[in-house]
Amino acid sequence: MKKTLFLPFLALVMIACNGAPSSDKELRYNAEQYIQAMADYRVEDAKPYATFETQETTLDYLINVIMPNLDSTYIASNTPATITIDSIVCQNDTIAIVYYHKQTPLNAHLPAQVEMRLESGVWLAHQIIQPLPFLGMIPKQEGDTLVSKTSNNK
Repeated sequence: MKKTLFLPFLALVMIACNGAPSSDKELRYNAEQYIQAMADYRVEDAKPYATFETQETTLDYLINVIMPNLDSTYIASNTPATITIDSIVCQNDTIAIVYYHKQTPLNAHLPAQVEMRLESGVWLAHQIIQPLPFLGMIPKQEGDTLVSKTSNNK
């Protein structure tokens, strides 16, 4: 009875996820690679598994703005992370949501998700974060003078 119910379910999942078992394996593999790199603060290593838009916005922002301000001692104490993929839900033949848990040395199981998109035949992570506007408004210290970015003084 269980096999009878499982086979139609498997067929439905394969149809929804582009139908090819190799594509489903690639989806899981690329999601795991992206998630693991991000969880271990190896943002540069996540780039090959991300959409171009994600690379140009989220990952570049993390690399150039966020990562330089993170304490390396904290990163070292909070890695490596253990990733467990709970499920992959295909929205259609080009979009899937990967639900997972992340366990780090400092944090318990943290639930999360990442959207994967099929672009040019390759499954890639698509994760866009909006840069925090206040980061660009932090006053810059120059010598003994505090220079405000909103100041009109030159």
